[in-house]
Amino acid sequence: NRKLAFYAGKLDYNPRYLSAMVKKETGLSGQEIIDQYAILAAMAKLTYTHKSIKEISNEMEFPTQSDFGKFFKRMTGKSPLEYKKSSNG
Repeated sequence: NRKLAFYAGKLDYNPRYLSAMVKKETGLSGQEIIDQYAILAAMAKLTYTHKSIKEISNEMEFPTQSDFGKFFKRMTGKSPLEYKKSSNG
């Protein structure tokens, strides 16, 4: 799950409070940390599996493949396809 509210609920915290606690300790917001873990997972799937970008997008529960592509490009500066091609030679 890529939503801070999900983790805040599991910990029985208000999302703003959880994000403030995380930011105080790490310098990053809770959502930034979640996004970093999500992009690392996506990069690993693109590099080490033969799954299609659509399959990875679905596995990671993005509403559409386009949303996955926009998220990936915002986080890495590359499209998922560009990344997949560059990481697999």
